[in-house]
Amino acid sequence: MSAVPAPARTPGRRSARLARERAQRGQSLLEYLLVVGLAVIVLAIGPSSPLQRVFDAFGQRYQTYTEAMSRP
Repeated sequence: MSAVPAPARTPGRRSARLARERAQRGQSLLEYLLVVGLAVIVLAIGPSSPLQRVFDAFGQRYQTYTEAMSRP
């Protein structure tokens, strides 16, 4: 009985597949960063931006808290 030879490995196929996977991950990361960056810009633009209102609300609550804590 003779042994069946193993198929020849082609190192080029595996490295090409890995390169495509890396490129896909890089493209996905770039798209994600672009969307997050645009969302941050939209939230931060303008004098009465939503982000500014959140910071103002935190500041007002902190001021009320520190005033209450300073009373005897």
